[in-house]
Order: sequence, then C-alpha cells, then structure tokens
Amino acid sequence: MSVECGGSDGISANPAIGHTADPLAALADKFVCPALKISTNTDLARRMPDLIDFDTGPIITGSKTVEQMGEDMLELVIATASGEHTPKAVSLGQDDFLPWKRGVSL
Repeated sequence: MSVECGGSDGISANPAIGHTADPLAALADKFVCPALKISTNTDLARRMPDLIDFDTGPIITGSKTVEQMGEDMLELVIATASGEHTPKAVSLGQDDFLPWKRGVSL
C-alpha cells in the first residue's frame, strides 16, 4: 500500500500514512472499527437510504444548528460503539478498508 499512495512532491504525509496502514491492513481480520456514513445533504440521504447512517442536511435547511447535529452525531457514535446501533455498511457486509481516495487527485 505505501508504494501506491505516495505524494508527487516527495515530502507529503501520504507515504508515511501508507507505511503505517500496511500493518493495520494485515490485522484487518483481527479487529473491526465500524464506519458511519454521513451525508452532507438530505437529498443524498434520501437517494441512498440503504447506505447513509446520518444526514447532516438539517444544518443546511436551518432546521437544526451545528451544535444540535453534533450532539445527535455524538449520540449515534456512542450507540454504535456500545453495540446499540449497527451501521448500514456493517449490515451490508461492507468491511473494506480504504482510508484514501484511489487514483489521481489534483
């Protein structure tokens, strides 16, 4: 992994992150950290209800403040960490590990 994620400037953090991620990826079958998928707008959450765990769209519409959404998100994180909530990705068996976007980024 570390070879594939290097930066073009030679001093970016990507190679170090990739080097660190290699041993973590090797342990992937030994531990699981569920991911919560968060949408930035309600339209996305409505189009992908089977994938999105948390919709932050109410901030844009003004029906909730950033602080209120932060509290709601924290409650969801705690519920997930305690096993009370199962993220949709876990329910769908999506347990892939991809901490960065593949391909060219400009």
